[in-house]
Amino acid sequence: MSERLLILGNSAAALAALRAYREKGGKGQVTLVSREPCPAYSPVLTTYYLRGRIPETGLFVCDTAFYEKSGVETLFGQTVVGLDTKDQRVFLDDGKKIAYDLLLIATGASPRRLEGLAADVAADIGYLRTIGDARRIEERAKKAAHVVVVGGGLVSLQVATALARPGLRVTGVVSSQQLLSQNIDAGYRGRPGPAPHRAQRECRVPLRGECSGDT
Repeated sequence: MSERLLILGNSAAALAALRAYREKGGKGQVTLVSREPCPAYSPVLTTYYLRGRIPETGLFVCDTAFYEKSGVETLFGQTVVGLDTKDQRVFLDDGKKIAYDLLLIATGASPRRLEGLAADVAADIGYLRTIGDARRIEERAKKAAHVVVVGGGLVSLQVATALARPGLRVTGVVSSQQLLSQNIDAGYRGRPGPAPHRAQRECRVPLRGECSGDT
């Protein structure tokens, strides 16, 4: 019996591993499980989709033909709910069990979620990672008068820029003392260039130590 390679996730790492496995002569049975119901796409590009820079189709990095050509059985739209390392098998949310000889977990990152919130407050919070997340944020922003973006990293700033429009107030809440604190040294004194349509946009960014009780 040929070896059975099971890949959990449909991330860039998963696709790179799949390609490398086949290129190095791996001829085993390959199964790929992803909770999303579609071929692989780039989560990095979701902010560009929100800004209208690319269509939704521009997010995808491959199509179903890629998996067929690579000899991969795909289980899209299914979630792994259990792992038995002793008997080498995983359990899916539909009750199916998949045995493996080699297992690769390449599910990618997930956004940090706010905890300890009331249910009605939590229901109004969106997180950006998937195409579905981007669609929901886009639709809800159309009806919003005020959007609060938590975080001062690149993705947060891109989301704030994407959502900003005349009549919509955008507030950024940042826990550190500066924007892009993971990318730019605290001693950096450079200033960003002028924002386009600045007069039409309002973006208030309270930093740590600057938030008042009514913020």
